[in-house]
Amino acid sequence: MENRVSLVSKDITIHVLDIDAALTKEDVEKAIGHSLGNSRSHTVKVSSIRPSRDGNQIATVQVNKVAGNILIKLGKVKIGWVGCRVRERVEITRCFKCLEFGHRRHECKGADKSNLCLKCNQPGHKAKDCQGKDFCPACRDTGHPADSTKCPKFRELLKVQSASRRVSKEANTNHENQPHEE
Repeated sequence: MENRVSLVSKDITIHVLDIDAALTKEDVEKAIGHSLGNSRSHTVKVSSIRPSRDGNQIATVQVNKVAGNILIKLGKVKIGWVGCRVRERVEITRCFKCLEFGHRRHECKGADKSNLCLKCNQPGHKAKDCQGKDFCPACRDTGHPADSTKCPKFRELLKVQSASRRVSKEANTNHENQPHEE
């Protein structure tokens, strides 16, 4: 008999955008905590903060599901003098056996390509040592490596997953706004 243990994460990852360039991780954590009522039941951890193209910053934040749902529903959180946008991070599942999207290694029925270079899809070396041309096995394109977010298949899955989450949230919002019979 095979026993499987699966970890269920109680945290979700969100992105907070439009953060003033002068603010720190600690400023962001405090502001998010304040917007959640400084409740001890909400965990907030800024894992990274980095510059964005517009001169502001983007923070990647781990929060518990309850806090995450509150922040996502709010859509914005005040950090400093700015109302910063909040977005849920969308994760695309990737198999590191066949290098395709949409499933994990333990569910894979595809050919084992785990010994191939992620950059050129050839055996005998790793991507960091690769001198070959980029090749993505997922979309069969030579314009990007296997782990690129530029992959059309990756982009399509991202679009589909984002749309399905939007529909799901709209359905939940509409359900919450329905009158309850007594």
